[in-house]
Amino acid sequence: MKKLLTAIVFICAALTAYAQYSVTLTVPEYTSFLRVNTDGVNLRKTPNANSGKLMCWNSDAGSYFTEEVYFFSDENRGRYKANSLEGSYINTVHPMSGELMPILGESGDWYKVQYMYGTRNTSGKNVAWIMKKFGTRIDVAGSGLENFCPGSDEYGNNGSGRPIKSISTVNRPSGMFKDMRFGVDLSNDTESTEYYGTGVKIPLLINNKYLYVANCGINVKYNKNATSPRLYWEKEYGMDDEVFYHACLDVNKSNPKAMSIALRDFLLNTTEKNFKALIDSTIPRKNAEEVMELWVCSTSGEFIYVGANEVSNSPLSKITKTLTFTAGSNTAASSSFNDPEIVKPEFPGGVSALVSYLNKNIKYPAEAKKQGIKGRVIVSFIVDTTGAISDVVINKSVHQLLDFEAVRVIKSMPNWTPGTKNGKKIKMKYTLPITFK
Repeated sequence: MKKLLTAIVFICAALTAYAQYSVTLTVPEYTSFLRVNTDGVNLRKTPNANSGKLMCWNSDAGSYFTEEVYFFSDENRGRYKANSLEGSYINTVHPMSGELMPILGESGDWYKVQYMYGTRNTSGKNVAWIMKKFGTRIDVAGSGLENFCPGSDEYGNNGSGRPIKSISTVNRPSGMFKDMRFGVDLSNDTESTEYYGTGVKIPLLINNKYLYVANCGINVKYNKNATSPRLYWEKEYGMDDEVFYHACLDVNKSNPKAMSIALRDFLLNTTEKNFKALIDSTIPRKNAEEVMELWVCSTSGEFIYVGANEVSNSPLSKITKTLTFTAGSNTAASSSFNDPEIVKPEFPGGVSALVSYLNKNIKYPAEAKKQGIKGRVIVSFIVDTTGAISDVVINKSVHQLLDFEAVRVIKSMPNWTPGTKNGKKIKMKYTLPITFK
């Protein structure tokens, strides 16, 4: 199965007392990748076809919290075992056709590569050797990303085979963020809706060679009474008492394309305080699992999606770049929330029962498996006063196949225990991440 290559980006952002906004980005110094062109290839411990093969121990057959440990076959010595009662098993790692791996070195007919899919509990075991004949080398160019901004549907390596679409970007006319370009995909021409989730892309260029793209999901809602766009934040609840504040914009537009244009115009003209609030919610400061994209351009002019993960996973040297945006007239105070007594909605039996339900009912789409499509779909939905589920919305998409399955399993859930406010049942939004891998 073709797997998403994991790139490594660490983000931190800070607003200084001098009306400037600084973003520090750290990425591995990628210079070249190998794109595998043959299925079923082995990764070896040394540049020798008789050396140990890269293996993976899986804690179960693909549940919500599957754990993986990578090791070489000649080093196991019984440490990792399959257990049919627990569902654990061992498989040989085979990067599939189309998969990308950073090249770390070479020796004769072999490349030393980093297998990027296995990033947990690897202890360095995700570095292995592969014969050059099983792939095509792709060298990273030192330019070509200056005007690039990926569209909303460019997921997976090279958009999972779809042509890469670059959307246009704009800049605010003045203020602190006048040099921070952003893009809104205006190509949506679907039927009218009263609720449309759209993404704002913020490309940040590092040394002209690496492009970090932050994603800001905004729920644009049709409100016939809105005389002008209104930005506000909705409180949402997730598993394990997680609380999310999601950006929403009310507009007097009902067509998705018109909604996108209204969003773009709002971002161009809104106050610096509002724009900074959105940036703060977009560029993660501490959570390494936030949605991240890293793109490079090949020497042949091909845009390549790399991915995201913790910077410590890469054996490559790191490049750190601080981007500073200045000329702002004011800074935004942080928001505070004084909530009444709120009890969030709950799945029958609690979080453990919800996890069990997901493990049992999620069916990995066969075509997604075939294409190697995987990732974390974030879904939000409304639990009404009867506990029924409605208004299921994809907040973070991975691919249409996975999105449809996530929506299907959410819609098939039994009624929940509704949330309450000061003891009274109320409709409440709930956010749930669903991981396919």
